[in-house]
Amino acid sequence: MELPTTHNWAVNQALRDFRTQVEERQAQAAEAPTRRRGQAYVVNQLRAFLRGSKEPTERETIITLERVLNLESLPPPFHTELNRLRKNKVVGADLLGKLAELYRVFGLGAYVDTQQSDQTEQTEQTFPRIVCSEALI
Repeated sequence: MELPTTHNWAVNQALRDFRTQVEERQAQAAEAPTRRRGQAYVVNQLRAFLRGSKEPTERETIITLERVLNLESLPPPFHTELNRLRKNKVVGADLLGKLAELYRVFGLGAYVDTQQSDQTEQTEQTFPRIVCSEALI
């Protein structure tokens, strides 16, 4: 079976188009909003506390809270509380206790599940996939 004379050109054009799309999408992803001040403060304090923590249940709690704080859109009242914690310079076990309380008050467990399922669906559709097989030729 002989390939058409324009086959290489078509494959190279498809590759160029693919690279262009990937670069555009990566640029859009890079423009994603960064953490707010309260979020950044609390995440930094949690990471510092995690490094010093030896208890497994405490470490799991910190990891869960950090996962929540890395979500893109959190309720505005939650951000208000995070800013309050930053202004009051709450650290260590006190910070962990306050965050656990906020987690329960705002019902962030269900919030995390819905946002993660939405992000999974978006990630699956974000970048194009090229499937190449000799069976397609």
